[in-house]
Amino acid sequence: MEHSWISLYRERGISQCMEATFDSVRENVASWLGLGAVLFLPSALGLATMTTINRNGMYYEDDVWISSLFKVVDAYSPFSYLLLFLGLWGAHLLSYTLLKASQDGRLPGKRLQFAEARKYMRPMLVKTFVVSLFVALTYFLLSLHVLFWLLFLVVGVPLMLLTPIWIIEDDGFIDAFNKCFRLGYVSWFQMVVIFLFMMMLGFLMTFSVFLFWSLSTMFMESVMMEGYSSYSFVAQVLMFISSLLLVYAFFLVLSMVLLSCVYHYGNVSEEQDDTSIESDIENFENL
Repeated sequence: MEHSWISLYRERGISQCMEATFDSVRENVASWLGLGAVLFLPSALGLATMTTINRNGMYYEDDVWISSLFKVVDAYSPFSYLLLFLGLWGAHLLSYTLLKASQDGRLPGKRLQFAEARKYMRPMLVKTFVVSLFVALTYFLLSLHVLFWLLFLVVGVPLMLLTPIWIIEDDGFIDAFNKCFRLGYVSWFQMVVIFLFMMMLGFLMTFSVFLFWSLSTMFMESVMMEGYSSYSFVAQVLMFISSLLLVYAFFLVLSMVLLSCVYHYGNVSEEQDDTSIESDIENFENL
């Protein structure tokens, strides 16, 4: 059986890129979920705690301590962006660790343990750190003004190819930067469609978690508004657990989006540069 992880450089349509992504996750779902739980734990715990405190802060505005804490954990506070950055970093590490392990012949197979996965993470810690920091700063700019969305569509979409080029090809940053714009503008429309479809499919996959979070939020709000103090602890625990699961599911979906960018890069690289070994052999035979 030829696994989709190994066949990176191949001409694929939009649907085939998404299919390759889902096949890759399906073949290694235990490693994907297990490593994701470890990598997303700090960010998920922090964001879930923030959500719970924010919901509580709405009903304790007269309390000075709660009001001060509410400002610290506000959705647009520096602390929230730090947690978002940690989650983005974890999503990049998860995607490319599984990809590197599969290229090394370690996957698919038994579950990849974190201790073993660290040897794949170490060489790309700095690169994934830089890219994740850039994405977090981009998210911050998008929250400031609508004009930054236009800049993102023009510049940000091609930059989605920077990570696979920089990590997989092991090119220098300047070479990877130039190549991502060259290939990114050629396939701009396909990248946008893949991103939107992957996010929609990810939402459908995690809808049950989102529904659990919505019901927990409604339950907590009704308890706090009606003043049922005996149920407040239960409501807060449910709110925290549902928020934890929702953040975890969100970053898992994000890791799938990153994988789809990898397969899209394999497609456009093969189309434009004939990267695969098969293409090299064919070009040699045509000489």
